[in-house]
Amino acid sequence: MDTTITQATIERLESVVPVETWRRLAEKAHRQGLHAFRLNDDARTWAVTSHSQPGTAYEVTILDGDLLCSCPGSAYYPYCKHRALVLDELGLLGEFPDRPERRMRSGHRARARAAQAHPAREPSPASG
Repeated sequence: MDTTITQATIERLESVVPVETWRRLAEKAHRQGLHAFRLNDDARTWAVTSHSQPGTAYEVTILDGDLLCSCPGSAYYPYCKHRALVLDELGLLGEFPDRPERRMRSGHRARARAAQAHPAREPSPASG
């Protein structure tokens, strides 16, 4: 594995998207039967098949610590299942540290906000 790609990619991705999101998307890509192919035997350039458009593949490129994809969703989001699959193929998803603050930023943060908005009510005293 190219450690310069690994370190730059990990640092960039951790600053943008929680690792749980990447892992969830990689699992989805596997469930949907997507395949990633290294182009020109270069770990920085990949073709990943499309689930929604059979016969189509998207180009995923690792460039200067950023992960780029040619899929339509990439115009709107800093993540997609194609990029996640490449990270998984490179073995990078296992290298992310699980940090409590990362988990808090994802689903746990929404639950914390909901709990603050609707605090548990004290039982009313029994009237006698």
